[in-house]
Amino acid sequence: PLFVDVNERGLIEGEFDKPIIAVDLYGKMAEVKAPFIVEDAAEVFGKLPYYGDIVCFSFFYNKIITVGQGGACLTNDESLAKEMKLLRHHYYDGTSYYHLKDGYNVSQSGIHAAIGLAQLERADEILEKRKVLGERYVKELGAWECDAYWYQPYLCETKNEKEKLKKHLEEKGIATRDFFTLLHEQPPFEEKLLLLEMPIAKDLSERGLLLPLYSTMTAKEQDYIIESVKEILDK
Repeated sequence: PLFVDVNERGLIEGEFDKPIIAVDLYGKMAEVKAPFIVEDAAEVFGKLPYYGDIVCFSFFYNKIITVGQGGACLTNDESLAKEMKLLRHHYYDGTSYYHLKDGYNVSQSGIHAAIGLAQLERADEILEKRKVLGERYVKELGAWECDAYWYQPYLCETKNEKEKLKKHLEEKGIATRDFFTLLHEQPPFEEKLLLLEMPIAKDLSERGLLLPLYSTMTAKEQDYIIESVKEILDK
C-alpha cells in the first residue's frame, strides 16, 4: 500500500492518477478525485453526496446504524454489484454448485438483516438526534463540525493536554477514545514503511480525542460531559 498524509481535518484531499481508498474520517467526508475510488464511509451514514465508485458502510455495534457486526458495500455500477454479490457468498449464483472463482462467506444472517431494516426505518430520527448532540458539542466546546455525527472528534492543543483531559474524564466516569494509530506505524506495515513521514497525521493522532456521542444520549448526560471538559479548559 501507498499511504499519503492528510489535511488538518484528518482527510486526504486532491486529485490522484491511481485508484484509491479514501476514508471519511470521524464523520467528515473526504474531497478527492481519482480514476476509481473505494470510499470508506464506516463513520459517515446519512443522506450525503457519496463520491465513491464503491461505498463501504460498517454496521458494527458502535456505528450510526448497527446490526451488531458486518457492513455493506454500495455501488451504482451493475457489473460491480453483480461481482460483489457473488463474492460475498462463495461465488455462488444460487442456481448450481458451480463456483467460477474463489469467494467468501460474508453474507449476513436474516436476523441481522431484519435488525438493520428496522434501524433504517428509524434512520431520520437517529440522524437528527445525533446532529443535535454534535452541533451542541461544536457550539459549547469548539469541537469538529461533521457531515454526520458518530463519536465527537475533539482536538486538544497538545499531546499533554489530551492526556490530561482523557485522565480527567476517566476519573469522572466518562469513556473516551484516542484518534486512530497511524497505519504505517502498525506491525503489518512498520518494517517497510516506518521511515515514512506523515507529520500532519502524526500530530492529529497524538492530540485527538473522541468524546461520547450516541443516539440515546440524554441532555443531562451531555451536560455532564461538557461541564467535565470545561473543568479542564478553565484551569
